[in-house]
Amino acid sequence: RRMLSSVLKAASTGIVDATSAPDELLDNMRRGIVTVEKVENMQAAGKVGGKMSPYQRLVGALVLLLENVGGGGTRDAHNLKHAVENEGAVPHKWEEYTDMIVLPEGALRSQTWDTISRDKLWMTVAQSLGVTRVAVKGEIDTGRMRQSHVEIMHPSGADGWVKVAQNGLTYTFDVTKVMFSRGNVNERRRMGTVKAQGETALDLYAGIGYFTIPLLAQADVAFLYACELNPDSVEALRRNLRANGVESRCEVLPGDNAVTALKVKGLVDRVNLGLLPSSELGWGLAMAALKSDSGGWLHVHENVAEADEPAWLERLQDELCRLAKEDGKGDWSCKVSNVEHVKTFAPRVWHIVADVECRPLKS
Repeated sequence: RRMLSSVLKAASTGIVDATSAPDELLDNMRRGIVTVEKVENMQAAGKVGGKMSPYQRLVGALVLLLENVGGGGTRDAHNLKHAVENEGAVPHKWEEYTDMIVLPEGALRSQTWDTISRDKLWMTVAQSLGVTRVAVKGEIDTGRMRQSHVEIMHPSGADGWVKVAQNGLTYTFDVTKVMFSRGNVNERRRMGTVKAQGETALDLYAGIGYFTIPLLAQADVAFLYACELNPDSVEALRRNLRANGVESRCEVLPGDNAVTALKVKGLVDRVNLGLLPSSELGWGLAMAALKSDSGGWLHVHENVAEADEPAWLERLQDELCRLAKEDGKGDWSCKVSNVEHVKTFAPRVWHIVADVECRPLKS
Protein backbone atom coordinates (compact mmCIF):
# COMPACT_ATOMS: atom_id res chain seq x y z
CA ARG A 1 0.00 0.00 0.00
CA ARG A 2 2.91 2.27 0.51
CA MET A 3 4.19 3.59 -2.84
CA LEU A 4 7.45 5.56 -2.72
CA SER A 5 8.75 7.75 -5.55
CA SER A 6 5.83 6.95 -7.84
CA VAL A 7 3.44 8.71 -10.18
CA LEU A 8 -0.11 7.84 -11.12
CA LYS A 9 -0.84 7.50 -14.81
CA ALA A 10 -4.49 7.19 -15.83
CA ALA A 11 -5.81 4.91 -18.55
CA SER A 12 -8.22 6.07 -21.22
CA THR A 13 -11.04 6.31 -18.70
CA GLY A 14 -9.37 9.27 -16.95
CA ILE A 15 -7.03 10.23 -14.08
CA VAL A 16 -7.75 9.05 -10.57
CA ASP A 17 -7.18 11.64 -7.84
CA ALA A 18 -3.97 10.85 -5.89
CA THR A 19 -5.80 11.65 -2.67
CA SER A 20 -8.08 8.65 -3.12
CA ALA A 21 -8.05 6.04 -0.40
CA PRO A 22 -5.43 3.27 -0.81
CA ASP A 23 -8.13 0.59 -1.26
CA GLU A 24 -9.69 2.51 -4.15
CA LEU A 25 -6.32 2.99 -5.82
CA LEU A 26 -5.49 -0.71 -5.49
CA ASP A 27 -8.87 -1.70 -6.89
CA ASN A 28 -8.44 0.56 -9.92
CA MET A 29 -4.95 -0.88 -10.47
CA ARG A 30 -6.40 -4.44 -10.53
CA ARG A 31 -9.01 -3.34 -13.09
CA GLY A 32 -6.33 -1.78 -15.33
CA ILE A 33 -7.63 1.75 -14.91
CA VAL A 34 -4.49 2.93 -13.13
CA THR A 35 -0.88 1.98 -13.68
CA VAL A 36 2.12 2.78 -11.48
CA GLU A 37 5.57 3.75 -12.75
CA LYS A 38 8.70 4.08 -10.59
CA VAL A 39 10.53 7.39 -10.98
CA GLU A 40 14.17 7.62 -9.83
CA ASN A 41 15.38 10.63 -7.79
CA MET A 42 12.04 12.40 -7.87
CA GLN A 43 12.35 16.05 -6.73
CA ALA A 44 10.29 16.98 -3.69
CA ALA A 45 7.76 19.74 -4.30
CA GLY A 46 9.01 23.18 -3.33
CA LYS A 47 12.66 22.13 -2.99
CA VAL A 48 15.58 22.60 -5.35
CA GLY A 49 17.36 19.32 -5.87
CA GLY A 50 15.31 17.85 -3.03
CA LYS A 51 17.20 19.84 -0.40
CA MET A 52 16.58 23.31 0.95
CA SER A 53 19.48 25.73 1.18
CA PRO A 54 20.20 27.51 4.48
CA TYR A 55 18.74 30.69 2.97
CA GLN A 56 15.53 28.85 2.00
CA ARG A 57 15.25 27.37 5.50
CA LEU A 58 15.67 30.82 7.01
CA VAL A 59 13.06 32.40 4.74
CA GLY A 60 10.63 29.54 5.38
CA ALA A 61 10.99 29.88 9.15
CA LEU A 62 10.49 33.64 9.00
CA VAL A 63 7.35 33.25 6.85
CA LEU A 64 5.90 30.83 9.43
CA LEU A 65 6.80 33.25 12.20
CA LEU A 66 4.84 36.03 10.50
CA GLU A 67 1.90 33.72 9.93
CA ASN A 68 1.81 32.50 13.53
CA VAL A 69 2.00 35.93 15.17
CA GLY A 70 -0.28 37.65 12.69
CA GLY A 71 2.39 40.03 11.48
CA GLY A 72 1.57 39.25 7.89
CA GLY A 73 -1.87 40.86 8.01
CA THR A 74 -4.22 39.45 5.37
CA ARG A 75 -1.46 38.37 2.99
CA ASP A 76 -1.35 34.72 1.93
CA ALA A 77 1.72 32.51 2.25
CA HIS A 78 2.98 33.36 -1.25
CA ASN A 79 2.77 37.09 -0.61
CA LEU A 80 4.36 36.67 2.81
CA LYS A 81 7.30 34.85 1.24
CA HIS A 82 7.68 37.64 -1.30
CA ALA A 83 7.62 40.24 1.49
CA VAL A 84 10.21 38.37 3.56
CA GLU A 85 12.58 37.95 0.61
CA ASN A 86 12.19 41.44 -0.83
CA GLU A 87 11.41 43.66 2.15
CA GLY A 88 12.71 41.77 5.19
CA ALA A 89 16.44 42.49 4.75
CA VAL A 90 17.18 38.75 4.91
CA PRO A 91 20.83 38.12 4.02
CA HIS A 92 21.88 35.41 1.56
CA LYS A 93 25.33 34.93 3.14
CA TRP A 94 26.86 35.07 6.61
CA GLU A 95 29.90 33.94 8.54
CA GLU A 96 29.65 30.56 10.23
CA TYR A 97 31.44 29.31 13.32
CA THR A 98 30.85 26.10 15.27
CA ASP A 99 27.68 27.19 17.08
CA MET A 100 27.33 30.78 15.90
CA ILE A 101 26.46 32.70 12.76
CA VAL A 102 27.45 36.33 12.24
CA LEU A 103 25.06 38.13 9.90
CA PRO A 104 26.13 41.14 7.83
CA GLU A 105 25.43 44.70 8.89
CA GLY A 106 21.75 45.66 8.53
CA ALA A 107 20.42 42.09 8.57
CA LEU A 108 16.67 41.91 9.36
CA ARG A 109 16.60 45.65 9.97
CA SER A 110 13.18 46.20 8.39
CA GLN A 111 9.65 47.29 9.22
CA THR A 112 8.58 43.78 8.25
CA TRP A 113 9.58 42.67 11.76
CA ASP A 114 8.04 45.53 13.74
CA THR A 115 5.26 43.31 15.10
CA ILE A 116 7.67 40.55 16.16
CA SER A 117 9.51 40.56 19.47
CA ARG A 118 13.26 40.74 18.93
CA ASP A 119 13.83 37.69 21.15
CA LYS A 120 11.37 35.64 19.08
CA LEU A 121 12.86 36.85 15.80
CA TRP A 122 16.45 35.99 16.65
CA MET A 123 15.49 32.67 18.25
CA THR A 124 13.74 31.73 15.00
CA VAL A 125 16.89 32.59 13.05
CA ALA A 126 19.02 30.44 15.36
CA GLN A 127 16.67 27.45 15.23
CA SER A 128 16.24 27.54 11.45
CA LEU A 129 20.00 27.54 10.89
CA GLY A 130 20.86 25.03 13.61
CA VAL A 131 22.99 27.25 15.83
CA THR A 132 22.78 28.42 19.43
CA ARG A 133 24.14 31.95 18.97
CA VAL A 134 23.36 34.71 16.45
CA ALA A 135 25.31 37.93 16.02
CA VAL A 136 25.16 40.88 13.63
CA LYS A 137 28.04 42.98 12.36
CA GLY A 138 28.23 46.72 12.91
CA GLU A 139 30.26 49.30 11.02
CA ILE A 140 33.80 48.22 10.18
CA ASP A 141 36.41 49.79 12.42
CA THR A 142 39.29 51.25 10.42
CA GLY A 143 41.12 52.48 13.52
CA ARG A 144 44.59 51.53 14.60
CA MET A 145 43.46 48.55 16.69
CA ARG A 146 40.86 47.31 14.14
CA GLN A 147 38.34 46.49 16.87
CA SER A 148 35.25 44.52 15.99
CA HIS A 149 31.72 45.95 16.26
CA VAL A 150 29.65 42.78 16.35
CA GLU A 151 26.58 42.52 18.59
CA ILE A 152 25.26 39.24 20.01
CA MET A 153 21.52 39.12 19.30
CA HIS A 154 20.69 35.66 20.70
CA PRO A 155 20.70 34.47 23.38
CA SER A 156 20.78 37.47 25.65
CA GLY A 157 24.00 37.68 27.64
CA ALA A 158 25.95 35.16 25.55
CA ASP A 159 29.68 35.72 25.05
CA GLY A 160 31.33 36.11 21.67
CA TRP A 161 34.17 33.58 21.93
CA VAL A 162 34.44 31.25 18.92
CA LYS A 163 36.98 28.77 17.61
CA VAL A 164 38.33 28.35 14.08
CA ALA A 165 40.44 25.43 12.85
CA GLN A 166 42.71 26.18 9.87
CA ASN A 167 45.68 24.31 8.46
CA GLY A 168 45.79 22.01 11.48
CA LEU A 169 45.93 24.94 13.92
CA THR A 170 43.37 26.39 16.33
CA TYR A 171 42.42 30.04 16.64
CA THR A 172 40.00 31.32 19.27
CA PHE A 173 38.81 34.90 19.64
CA ASP A 174 35.87 37.06 20.71
CA VAL A 175 33.99 38.16 17.57
CA THR A 176 32.56 41.16 19.43
CA LYS A 177 36.04 42.56 20.08
CA VAL A 178 38.48 41.48 17.38
CA MET A 179 38.34 40.72 13.67
CA PHE A 180 39.37 37.52 11.88
CA SER A 181 40.39 37.55 8.22
CA ARG A 182 39.53 34.27 6.52
CA GLY A 183 41.04 35.60 3.28
CA ASN A 184 44.58 35.28 4.65
CA VAL A 185 44.36 31.49 5.04
CA ASN A 186 46.89 30.75 2.29
CA GLU A 187 49.42 33.17 3.71
CA ARG A 188 48.99 31.63 7.15
CA ARG A 189 49.63 28.24 5.56
CA ARG A 190 52.73 29.58 3.81
CA MET A 191 54.18 30.98 7.02
CA GLY A 192 54.08 27.47 8.40
CA THR A 193 56.32 26.26 5.56
CA VAL A 194 59.11 28.88 5.57
CA LYS A 195 62.58 27.54 6.35
CA ALA A 196 62.91 29.07 9.79
CA GLN A 197 63.80 26.13 12.01
CA GLY A 198 65.91 27.21 14.96
CA GLU A 199 65.53 30.92 14.24
CA THR A 200 64.48 33.73 16.54
CA ALA A 201 61.54 35.66 15.07
CA LEU A 202 59.57 38.84 15.71
CA ASP A 203 55.94 39.43 14.79
CA LEU A 204 55.47 43.20 14.89
CA TYR A 205 51.65 43.06 14.51
CA ALA A 206 50.72 39.71 16.04
CA GLY A 207 46.96 40.17 16.47
CA ILE A 208 45.46 36.93 17.77
CA GLY A 209 48.40 34.96 16.36
CA TYR A 210 47.49 34.73 12.67
CA PHE A 211 51.16 34.27 11.66
CA THR A 212 52.73 33.84 15.10
CA ILE A 213 51.10 30.42 15.58
CA PRO A 214 52.16 28.82 12.25
CA LEU A 215 55.70 30.18 12.61
CA LEU A 216 55.98 28.52 16.01
CA ALA A 217 53.93 25.36 15.52
CA GLN A 218 54.82 24.47 11.93
CA ALA A 219 57.87 26.45 10.77
CA ASP A 220 59.45 25.53 14.11
CA VAL A 221 61.17 28.81 14.97
CA ALA A 222 63.09 28.41 18.22
CA PHE A 223 61.59 31.50 19.85
CA LEU A 224 59.28 34.32 18.84
CA TYR A 225 58.53 37.78 20.23
CA ALA A 226 54.95 38.87 19.56
CA CYS A 227 54.05 42.59 19.66
CA GLU A 228 50.38 43.56 19.91
CA LEU A 229 48.66 46.83 20.78
CA ASN A 230 45.02 45.73 21.25
CA PRO A 231 44.41 44.23 24.74
CA ASP A 232 41.53 42.09 23.42
CA SER A 233 43.79 40.62 20.76
CA VAL A 234 46.49 40.02 23.38
CA GLU A 235 44.03 37.93 25.43
CA ALA A 236 43.12 35.85 22.37
CA LEU A 237 46.81 35.51 21.43
CA ARG A 238 47.68 34.09 24.83
CA ARG A 239 44.81 31.59 24.59
CA ASN A 240 45.93 30.52 21.12
CA LEU A 241 49.52 30.02 22.20
CA ARG A 242 48.28 27.70 24.95
CA ALA A 243 45.79 25.90 22.68
CA ASN A 244 48.50 25.12 20.14
CA GLY A 245 51.09 24.10 22.72
CA VAL A 246 53.68 26.78 21.87
CA GLU A 247 53.39 29.28 24.73
CA SER A 248 56.77 28.29 26.20
CA ARG A 249 58.53 29.50 23.05
CA CYS A 250 56.84 32.88 22.77
CA GLU A 251 57.04 36.13 24.72
CA VAL A 252 54.08 38.44 24.22
CA LEU A 253 55.00 42.14 24.22
CA PRO A 254 51.74 44.07 24.78
CA GLY A 255 51.53 47.75 23.94
CA ASP A 256 52.94 50.04 21.25
CA ASN A 257 55.62 48.21 19.26
CA ALA A 258 57.52 51.48 18.81
CA VAL A 259 58.44 50.94 22.47
CA THR A 260 58.18 47.19 23.02
CA ALA A 261 60.21 46.17 19.94
CA LEU A 262 63.24 48.01 21.31
CA LYS A 263 63.66 45.04 23.65
CA VAL A 264 64.67 42.79 20.73
CA LYS A 265 67.02 45.17 18.92
CA GLY A 266 69.66 43.10 17.11
CA LEU A 267 68.27 39.76 18.36
CA VAL A 268 66.19 38.23 15.55
CA ASP A 269 66.59 36.40 12.25
CA ARG A 270 63.12 37.02 10.82
CA VAL A 271 60.41 39.68 11.14
CA ASN A 272 56.77 39.52 10.05
CA LEU A 273 55.07 42.86 9.32
CA GLY A 274 51.41 41.91 8.83
CA LEU A 275 49.69 45.29 9.02
CA LEU A 276 47.34 46.73 6.37
CA PRO A 277 46.91 48.92 4.48
CA SER A 278 50.61 49.59 5.13
CA SER A 279 53.29 48.32 7.49
CA GLU A 280 55.77 51.06 6.58
CA LEU A 281 55.84 52.50 10.10
CA GLY A 282 57.38 49.22 11.21
CA TRP A 283 60.15 49.00 8.60
CA GLY A 284 62.69 50.79 10.78
CA LEU A 285 61.80 48.67 13.81
CA ALA A 286 62.21 45.52 11.73
CA MET A 287 65.65 46.48 10.43
CA ALA A 288 66.78 47.42 13.94
CA ALA A 289 65.63 44.02 15.25
CA LEU A 290 67.67 41.98 12.73
CA LYS A 291 71.02 40.61 13.91
CA SER A 292 73.81 43.01 12.90
CA ASP A 293 76.28 40.31 11.91
CA SER A 294 74.03 38.06 9.83
CA GLY A 295 70.80 39.92 8.99
CA GLY A 296 67.77 37.89 8.03
CA TRP A 297 64.34 38.00 6.40
CA LEU A 298 61.39 40.40 6.41
CA HIS A 299 57.85 39.53 5.32
CA VAL A 300 56.38 42.93 4.43
CA HIS A 301 52.61 43.27 3.95
CA GLU A 302 51.11 46.13 1.92
CA ASN A 303 48.10 47.04 -0.23
CA VAL A 304 49.55 48.05 -3.60
CA ALA A 305 47.97 49.03 -6.92
CA GLU A 306 48.99 46.70 -9.73
CA ALA A 307 50.49 49.53 -11.76
CA ASP A 308 52.53 50.73 -8.78
CA GLU A 309 53.94 47.37 -7.69
CA PRO A 310 57.34 47.47 -9.47
CA ALA A 311 58.10 50.99 -8.21
CA TRP A 312 56.94 50.11 -4.70
CA LEU A 313 59.18 47.05 -4.53
CA GLU A 314 62.15 49.09 -5.69
CA ARG A 315 61.45 51.75 -3.09
CA LEU A 316 61.06 49.08 -0.39
CA GLN A 317 64.52 47.71 -1.09
CA ASP A 318 66.15 51.16 -1.14
CA GLU A 319 64.36 52.29 2.02
CA LEU A 320 65.32 49.18 4.00
CA CYS A 321 68.99 49.68 3.08
CA ARG A 322 68.75 53.31 4.16
CA LEU A 323 67.14 52.33 7.47
CA ALA A 324 69.90 49.79 8.15
CA LYS A 325 72.53 52.46 7.72
CA GLU A 326 70.50 54.89 9.85
CA ASP A 327 70.46 52.27 12.61
CA GLY A 328 74.26 52.12 12.55
CA LYS A 329 74.45 48.78 10.78
CA GLY A 330 76.42 50.10 7.81
CA ASP A 331 75.86 49.04 4.20
CA TRP A 332 73.37 46.24 3.59
CA SER A 333 71.91 44.39 0.63
CA CYS A 334 68.09 44.19 0.72
CA LYS A 335 66.59 42.14 -2.11
CA VAL A 336 62.99 41.09 -2.72
CA SER A 337 63.17 37.37 -3.50
CA ASN A 338 59.44 36.63 -3.74
CA VAL A 339 56.11 38.44 -3.87
CA GLU A 340 52.91 36.74 -2.70
CA HIS A 341 49.58 38.11 -3.98
CA VAL A 342 47.31 37.23 -1.06
CA LYS A 343 43.97 38.69 -2.13
CA THR A 344 42.45 41.70 -3.86
CA PHE A 345 41.73 44.67 -1.62
CA ALA A 346 39.98 46.76 -4.29
CA PRO A 347 39.82 46.69 -8.11
CA ARG A 348 43.44 46.31 -9.32
CA VAL A 349 44.74 46.72 -5.76
CA TRP A 350 46.40 43.70 -4.14
CA HIS A 351 47.30 42.73 -0.62
CA ILE A 352 50.85 41.55 -1.26
CA VAL A 353 53.63 40.16 0.91
CA ALA A 354 57.20 40.88 -0.13
CA ASP A 355 59.82 38.42 1.16
CA VAL A 356 62.99 40.48 1.54
CA GLU A 357 66.43 39.02 2.28
CA CYS A 358 68.48 41.59 4.20
CA ARG A 359 72.22 40.95 4.69
CA PRO A 360 75.18 43.10 5.75
CA LEU A 361 77.72 43.72 3.01
CA LYS A 362 81.14 42.39 3.90
CA SER A 363 83.83 45.05 3.79
